[in-house]
Amino acid sequence: MISIELVELGPLVERALTLQQGRALADSGVVTATPSPYQQGIWLVGPARKVGAARIGDIEIHVKPKVDIARLLFLLGYSEYAAAWQPETVPIAKSSDLVPAIAQALWRQSERAIHQGLLPGYIVVEESSQVLRGRLCESEQLRRHHGLPLPLEIRHDEFTTDIPENRILRTACERMLAVPRVDAGSQRMLRRLLRDFTDVTPISRGEQIPLWQPTRLNARYHPALRLAELVLHATSVEHESGGVAVNGFLLDMPKLFEDFVTVALREALTAAY
Repeated sequence: MISIELVELGPLVERALTLQQGRALADSGVVTATPSPYQQGIWLVGPARKVGAARIGDIEIHVKPKVDIARLLFLLGYSEYAAAWQPETVPIAKSSDLVPAIAQALWRQSERAIHQGLLPGYIVVEESSQVLRGRLCESEQLRRHHGLPLPLEIRHDEFTTDIPENRILRTACERMLAVPRVDAGSQRMLRRLLRDFTDVTPISRGEQIPLWQPTRLNARYHPALRLAELVLHATSVEHESGGVAVNGFLLDMPKLFEDFVTVALREALTAAY
């Protein structure tokens, strides 16, 4: 495994890479990569707006933010995920890296959310059945079975723990386990949490994050869900060109700063006027 350490807005580094490895980095969008004009087989690799950790093929990339982790989490606290950050969430002094800090926050908030058990709820189920349950979907019945009495196309409400809130938490824990540089303690806690989500369906790659509504009933889930959504967005790097596969946790720093300025300015104007 090749490891490349970079600093946000820092200088390019030289690495000996194969043509295939260099092209994979260049196509990933995670970093910039260009062949050296002076040395054959040497590539110039640099940061590209993002910070975090990622694995691209057999290359592990780590881009350190130019600000310290506590300040970066402060910026995140002003984004749409503000509810996920509480003073006791992450022992910042013990975490000098972004990925371990996020991983610790995720398992702590998730553990707090489900300590009374998984939240159940109603979901709408559409299925073919031999017995009538709920209501009959007439149009689907005619389209699929052309007037045959069985099976029946029905729609009904089912009380289950396989609801959007639990699907989001389970998938975020799974995605975080695949991120490079997650500390051993967080890996152990995330795997332990996943045992509680055995009956919950994970979100597939490329599938939209299911919608959920903040209510009094799911109030204990709110901080964990905000953080889980951040993890899902930061780990859902999809690249079609060249079929480059990227596993990691990456924050877009310009977008993060825009979110911070937007929210901070809105709060200042609201307080003043």
